[in-house]
Amino acid sequence: MNVEIVPQEAARIAALQDGSASMVSLGNVDSPALLQGARDVEVLTQANTDFYYLMLNSQWENSPFTDPRVRQAVNIAVDRQQIADVALGGLGRPTGVTPTGLPDACEPGELPSATADLDTARDLLAEAGAEDLTFELAVFSTEPAPAVAQVIQQSLEEVGVTVQIEQLEETSWNGKVYGEVPGEFDAALSWFAGYADSGMVTKWWDPDTAGFNLGFMESTDELSGLIDAVNSQPQGSERQEAIADLCAAVEEDAQMVPLVTRPSMVGYRCDAASLSLHSDEGYGNPFRLLSDARMVQAE
Repeated sequence: MNVEIVPQEAARIAALQDGSASMVSLGNVDSPALLQGARDVEVLTQANTDFYYLMLNSQWENSPFTDPRVRQAVNIAVDRQQIADVALGGLGRPTGVTPTGLPDACEPGELPSATADLDTARDLLAEAGAEDLTFELAVFSTEPAPAVAQVIQQSLEEVGVTVQIEQLEETSWNGKVYGEVPGEFDAALSWFAGYADSGMVTKWWDPDTAGFNLGFMESTDELSGLIDAVNSQPQGSERQEAIADLCAAVEEDAQMVPLVTRPSMVGYRCDAASLSLHSDEGYGNPFRLLSDARMVQAE
């Protein structure tokens, strides 16, 4: 079995269509429609606990997000359901810090960002003197991240905020976001693996534990204490309450803003390969069962 790294999705689709590839990973939610009707080609979609999030840099002195009111306004104004419906073709779902669908996860529809209106966001921007806010959003070019960024841009236009999207290949994006402390950027879009337990991913909101986010996020005693509370409880009502408290505190802090679950899709040629795929994925790897794949012998 040969594994090739092919960054361009159009090239992966073409390889699947002409038979030079037996299976490919797909990111663009329009790709299944492009492959519809292609002979001997199938597309499988996984449910997912992996999710996109926004980094709003509070540590760089030139960032507009040193003021928590500005961060809170952006958090309120971003339309997560529109991201799920438009950028992700209905394959994603709004989420809080704890990936939606996992036991004890907080209910994203009950969070402040979901219940506050756009006038509240405008008032926060006015209080902060940021009515004409313009900021740059760094996003890697791997689909569907650019489409997610475009919906964020459209959402924030509703409250008078201008988002300038800087689309980078992943190496350049990593250098910009993680290369310096503090990082010299306004905001960035990325995704987390959601794992299989509601408590696991919460630790990334503590820079003293995570480390990677020291360049754009300040550690707070409140968040650290709530994260510890979540991870010291067994599944059940007390843990569920601790998770709800953490999700609400993250919303107010708004240095890292959870958005929507991240779909994954695999296209394969049923005349060339027989493969297994987990019904859902939480580790960013739709090919985890690749070793179980079997090639179909041509007749």
